[in-house]
Amino acid sequence: MFGKYVVFDWPGKGEIPVVFPASVFHHDITASINGKFPGVEPVRAGFVELATWMDLGQIRCYGESRTLKLHSDSNIDSLLIETMIKED
Repeated sequence: MFGKYVVFDWPGKGEIPVVFPASVFHHDITASINGKFPGVEPVRAGFVELATWMDLGQIRCYGESRTLKLHSDSNIDSLLIETMIKED
């Protein structure tokens, strides 16, 4: 799987990653979330790779969002997304 993500600082909940298809712009996801949840701010963004045959822990976050002017933090963001997947 190849996609994009944005990590939001969610008041009272901490940092929450949102993963979405690569065909969607980071800005569009952020605008949608901000419209429904004022005060939720994007803090990092980039791209994510997770092949269905890979074990958890093989998630790779990298790059940046040009539309949001935010960079990824590979280690932290990969761990956040891995934790989110394990919780489901």
